[in-house]
Amino acid sequence: MWSNINNKIDGYLTIPDGSLKKYDYKTRRQMPPVSTDMSSDPKYPKLRKNPIDPFILPKNEPSVLMR
Repeated sequence: MWSNINNKIDGYLTIPDGSLKKYDYKTRRQMPPVSTDMSSDPKYPKLRKNPIDPFILPKNEPSVLMR
């Protein structure tokens, strides 16, 4: 939030319920959700806006090998 105010830029934040919110630095307020298509946290089923699981990668997502 303060980084947005100091740099005079709007910010965006994804939250665990699956929402993408905009932070308006001029008014210092969160705006209504821009989207609810983000992955949501399955640990909080009552708050979830969608069933998109954060742990399943799309088919075209690159994989990382852990060594």
